[in-house]
Amino acid sequence: MKKSIFSVTIGSNDFLNNCARPVLSIGARISASPYAFIGDMVSHLSHQLTRVYQLDARKFVIGIVGPIGCMPYQKTINQLKEDECVELPNKLARQYNAKNCKIF
Repeated sequence: MKKSIFSVTIGSNDFLNNCARPVLSIGARISASPYAFIGDMVSHLSHQLTRVYQLDARKFVIGIVGPIGCMPYQKTINQLKEDECVELPNKLARQYNAKNCKIF
């Protein structure tokens, strides 16, 4: 395990399926605020990485969440022009990435 490299890329689908759904899906959204959701995601990631570390993993590559508000799906459901992006998902991704940087 100590010589292995672990790649971890999480977050994008979590935001898209919980915080960035169109209004039509609001009943399926999580009940926590997006900012509480970010805290929960960071906490869970930290816990899971700690568990893997305790199993002797030492090398990690952690992917960040990209500008999910610029994904074609987000632009289409929000009826944006080609050069526009949805600000809320991008803002949430930036905050999530910043909080993750603090735990590493």
